Amino acid sequence: MEIPNFKLEAGEYEKILLVLSSLNQKLKADSVFLINRTGQEIAHDGNSHTLDIQALSSLAASNIAAIYGLASLLGEHEFERIYHKGENTSILMSPIGEFAFLLFLLKGIEEKEIDLKAIRRASLILEDVLKKCSRRLKAAR
Repeated sequence: MEIPNFKLEAGEYEKILLVLSSLNQKLKADSVFLINRTGQEIAHDGNSHTLDIQALSSLAASNIAAIYGLASLLGEHEFERIYHKGENTSILMSPIGEFAFLLFLLKGIEEKEIDLKAIRRASLILEDVLKKCSRRLKAAR
């Protein structure tokens, strides 16, 4: 699997930001990030000024890779979402196609309160944007 470096056009980036902002509001998340599977942040929305986004993205991508390996061992293609419950902040990660994943920072929100349908709808939109970007980059080579 080749994971491209995304060179987003302005319209693509704006669409991604709009989707992330909408998701952030619907889920009442503290922050939502779109991260490629190599650990590079593509975009984010929310309260992240105190975070080391580079470290967060890198560690989350490593976690996604490890979970992907576990899924393979169990005969699964991939797990739909990964949830880590913390005392104050919980993390939800949701893969998007083969290139990226969403990471949500949730404060005071239980897993059962998460609108999974909204995540699925947003994931489809984001996957479409990233696939179009990938195809455009391949065609330019």
